[in-house]
Amino acid sequence: MCLIMKILYWLALFSLCTLLPAGEFQDFQEHFEAQLAELDEKKLNAINSWERWYLRSLLDLREPYTQKGDLDGVLALRTESERFLEERILPDPFSELEALNTLQREAAKRLERITEVELGEIRRLAGSYDLALAELQKKLTREGKIDEALAVRAERERLLAEYQFGSEQAAGEAVAQTQPQANESQAPIIPGGLRITKARYGANNKFVDVTKEVQKAIREGKLSIRASNSIKGDPTPGVVKDLIVEYQYRSRPGSRSVREGQMLELP
Repeated sequence: MCLIMKILYWLALFSLCTLLPAGEFQDFQEHFEAQLAELDEKKLNAINSWERWYLRSLLDLREPYTQKGDLDGVLALRTESERFLEERILPDPFSELEALNTLQREAAKRLERITEVELGEIRRLAGSYDLALAELQKKLTREGKIDEALAVRAERERLLAEYQFGSEQAAGEAVAQTQPQANESQAPIIPGGLRITKARYGANNKFVDVTKEVQKAIREGKLSIRASNSIKGDPTPGVVKDLIVEYQYRSRPGSRSVREGQMLELP
C-alpha cells in the first residue's frame, strides 16, 4: 500500500473502535479479511507475471542454441518449457545445462522475493489491525464489558501467533496476558523437505484457511489431496472453487493451485 492508503486505513480502524457496538467487532474482522484478500490477489498476479517471465526467458534462451545447431540444448529448453507449463513449479534439481541452471536460480530468487514482500505486507497489516483492537479492548474494559474485551484479546493473540507481526508493544501485551502455547496453524517442518506455508480454498475472494488441514494430508514428505468441500466446508455454495497452496520444498518456495474436484500433489 502507498503511504496515503496506510494512513487512511489506520484512521478507518481507529474510527471503528469508537463506532462499534459493545462486544461486536465483526466489521473489524471483515475489513481485515478483505485487505488480506486484496494481498492474496496481488500475490497471485505477481506469480502469474513471474510465470510468464520464466516462459519468455526459456524461449529467448533457446534461440542461441538453435543458431549454433546445439540439439541437446534446444531439447533441454523445450522439455523444460513443456514441463513448466504443466507443473508451474521449478524443477528439483536444477538443470545441468549451465545457461538454464543460471536462469532457474534467478527465477527461484524472484519467486522468493514475491513471497517475502507479501509476508511483510501481511505482517504490517496485522500489526495495524492489532493496534486498533488494543484500543477497542481498553474501551470495553473501561466500560466493564469484560467478556467482550476477552474476545478481542483472543483475536489479538490469534493474530500474533498466526502472523508474527513486528509490533513489540502488542507482542509484549499478548505474552503477558496469555500462557505460551503451541500454534497449530503454523506450518511444521515436514520430513522429506516439504513445508506448507499457506493454503486456502474458495473463490471470488471468499476463501477459508485450510493450512492445517493440508498439512495433515502430508504423508512421508509427500502431499496428495483432492480439492473439495470435505477439506473444510463450502465457503461459496454453487461456485466452482480453487485450492491454492503455497509451500517450500528443499528451501525453494512454490505455489500450486487446482480446481475443485482435481487432485493436488506435491512435490
